[in-house]
Amino acid sequence: MIFIIRYISITCLTANLLFGQITDESLIHNSKQETEKLLAIQVAAKRMLDYMDQFSDPGEKDRVLIVEKLISEMSADIVAHKNPEISKKLCHDLVRNIRQETFNNKLIEEVVELQEHSPLQIKKSDVLSKMGNDWKLRLSKSMDSFLDNQLDELFKAARYRIIILQREEIENSIPYPTFAELDEKLSSLSINSDSDLTLKEFKKLLNWLKSFTDDINFVVVDEVMFFIEFSSTNRLHEIRNQYDRQLSALESITDLSNIPAKLITHAKIEDLITDQLNFYITAEQDKRKQSDPLTAKIPVYPIFSILSNRVEDIAVQLEAQKLNAFITNTLELAIDKSEIYEKISKNPSKYASYDKGLKRLIYSFYKPLVEGIADKYVSLMKAEIDYQPYVLNLLTKKKAIKNTLKQRIAEELSLNLNDVRTEIADQQLLKYYPDYNKPLDYKSIELFYHIGKYHNPNLKLKDVERIKKPIDELYNRKDMLEEAKTKLVSKMNVNLKNGFKSLAYQLRSVDKYESKRFDELKTDVKSEISSIEIYDKWEDSIYIRWMKRAEKTSSPYARLFRATENKIDYSIRQLYDSIELDYINPFLKWRWDDSKRNRKVSEKLDEVDEKKKLVY
Repeated sequence: MIFIIRYISITCLTANLLFGQITDESLIHNSKQETEKLLAIQVAAKRMLDYMDQFSDPGEKDRVLIVEKLISEMSADIVAHKNPEISKKLCHDLVRNIRQETFNNKLIEEVVELQEHSPLQIKKSDVLSKMGNDWKLRLSKSMDSFLDNQLDELFKAARYRIIILQREEIENSIPYPTFAELDEKLSSLSINSDSDLTLKEFKKLLNWLKSFTDDINFVVVDEVMFFIEFSSTNRLHEIRNQYDRQLSALESITDLSNIPAKLITHAKIEDLITDQLNFYITAEQDKRKQSDPLTAKIPVYPIFSILSNRVEDIAVQLEAQKLNAFITNTLELAIDKSEIYEKISKNPSKYASYDKGLKRLIYSFYKPLVEGIADKYVSLMKAEIDYQPYVLNLLTKKKAIKNTLKQRIAEELSLNLNDVRTEIADQQLLKYYPDYNKPLDYKSIELFYHIGKYHNPNLKLKDVERIKKPIDELYNRKDMLEEAKTKLVSKMNVNLKNGFKSLAYQLRSVDKYESKRFDELKTDVKSEISSIEIYDKWEDSIYIRWMKRAEKTSSPYARLFRATENKIDYSIRQLYDSIELDYINPFLKWRWDDSKRNRKVSEKLDEVDEKKKLVY
């Protein structure tokens, strides 16, 4: 077939000669064989010129061939090709030679084909001579264009393959530590096995991993040398990644939502976690086998002891979490209000303090509840009935679970406890201090007035204890609830403030009377009216003023306070001191001095009319 194509081409060329399209006069005088030879050489020359024009863009087959030859040359002399820049220069010349060889082979193919169908001898020089005088220049330019456009890609492909081959060799030469070796190292990294290993702790393995590369003694290209230097770091990262993945798997497995309800003992939970971890490891191993060759050679380690040792502890934690979750979110307790009332009212001294009383109430309800709670838990979780004693033991012996249940009981008690305690406190107040709702008596208000509570009427327990019976008895009673005492103090504060309002009005009345009656007092003194008579006049006037106010405000205090009377006496004496002594009768002065000396207003008041006496 090829010969027929060639013959047709030569025939067409002959026709061109006959019609003047190819002008070579020597052909006219040559024989038919010479003519056919010449025509065949010219056809071959044209084909080589066409081939040369396409030389800068070879086909995929040529590219593969070039890359394979580059790989072969690099592999044969790694020392020469160690540095990538030097290697690229060597490959530049090598590719040029390969392309030149390709050109030569193409020329030989053309000549061989011509010789097979021509009786005359044809040589390469015959074809080259017909390609024109500039064929070498054209070939050189085409070669340069090829190298400029194709060399980088071809070199990278060959270089990458060399790197992969050498890395595979390195991977086969540098072993990963065995599980036993690595597991021992990891276990020694952290003193506290409950904490996760940090990057800082992992870095302690680096020097140990570097010792695995000490036996590498063959020459490698620079890129692979870099890989060797960092292979220990890469192995460290891989080991840490496997640790992190195992840790992540353990955390995801040990999420409470992933634990079936019926698994309520830590032994069953531990078995589940162990099975799922083993399943995870197997899946990782299968996935690794399907990876690229380099990745597939990396071992997938079993669960490290530093993590597997946690499984039992985690199972115990999950066991408690499940039961705590049931107690907190699911358990319904029905503690009747009457039961709370009965316990407190039967022995109030035991529950006098709210906080201590609450603790005692919790404990008193705790014991009879736990057995029923264990039954409910086992039933709700659809676990085996044999686990009821096991759960009961958790409820009574496990501190964290006991605290959760106590908290739950406290929440249930809080629904009615305040109401119950308030009710009992009211009953105690009515029993032991039935007058606590009544206004404070005159003496109590006077007492708090003289101890400085007038400007800060805020009583505390120690203030209330100053009052005599029956309040002293109340505060000495051990069976009185805190709420009873608090309510009493609160009520007494209200009563005290109301009493002080009445007292304040009376004292202001004295000040107003004094400012208005100075001139009148001066006249009384000149008229030799006694201080007792002046006192009576003042007291009568202020008393009448107060009675109107008391009636208007419904004040329970219908008489003047002793503090008001003292202030009247003191104001009169102050006014006497401001008046010239010349106006004062010696007898009156003696009486006044005596009054001033003794300060016994109560004795003078005995002389006041019986209806005006203040009864306490």
